[in-house]
Amino acid sequence: MSTLPEERVLKPLDPVPNDVNDWPDFALRETKIFYQGKGRYADLLQASEETPLCVVGELMPLDDEQEHIGRGLCGCTFRGC
Repeated sequence: MSTLPEERVLKPLDPVPNDVNDWPDFALRETKIFYQGKGRYADLLQASEETPLCVVGELMPLDDEQEHIGRGLCGCTFRGC
């Protein structure tokens, strides 16, 4: 299975939200969490500045209000690190 980097699947937000609660949520399936730079599975709850993680999953269709940040690649498998 080939994966695409996050920036090939989603456009950057402009302007960038100041509040972490203003970032959009995305639904993924067949999702796996890894320690960044390692092939070992990780627990998502361990994510921190000192413990960066990488998420690999299939992007589910975007809501209508999110379409402007998609690149028309829903259903593809991407990685966000």
